[in-house]
Amino acid sequence: AYEPFHNRKMEHPNSDIRSFANLLKSSLGSGILAMPAAFKNAGTIVGIFGTIFLGYICTHCVYLLVKT
Repeated sequence: AYEPFHNRKMEHPNSDIRSFANLLKSSLGSGILAMPAAFKNAGTIVGIFGTIFLGYICTHCVYLLVKT
């Protein structure tokens, strides 16, 4: 059977913090571009609370991905 990690030699593997930062940057990149349209459609109050709520959900999911 093929073992993908058997012949894999990395001099500087990513740390948990670096992996977390990479996942967070990729999540935020597309979200920032869609933010003005989302606030226009949702309104100020719903937009603020929705952003906080979805930010918490995304942060928790990224944490679970990094932890695994």
